[in-house]
Amino acid sequence: MSPQPQYQPDTVDARQLLRVGAIFALAFGLILALMYLLWRPQSPRKPQADAVPPAPRLQADPRRDLLATQMEQQRRLQQYGWNDPQHRSAHIPLQQAMARLAAQGERQSAAADQNQHRGAGR
Repeated sequence: MSPQPQYQPDTVDARQLLRVGAIFALAFGLILALMYLLWRPQSPRKPQADAVPPAPRLQADPRRDLLATQMEQQRRLQQYGWNDPQHRSAHIPLQQAMARLAAQGERQSAAADQNQHRGAGR
């Protein structure tokens, strides 16, 4: 006697499907309820107008502070001045510094050209 082959049923058990769906819906509802209880919205606290915030304190007017900083940087780039209180190093205007570096480069280039011509003439 050979065993009879068994086949999968071609219908769905509606009661079983409804039970599983109900279990999922109940679990989802419980999870949402627990989340609400754990992370309930807190009543917002109103900041006191006269209270001083803890350090570091933020800028009152950042745009004005940025403009003041940029103006100070431009002034420093366009004027002579000392970098340190002991007067050991100074800064010069940017245009003046670029002109001096260009002149120094021209002198070095001219000296190098003269050395090449002297070496070639031997």
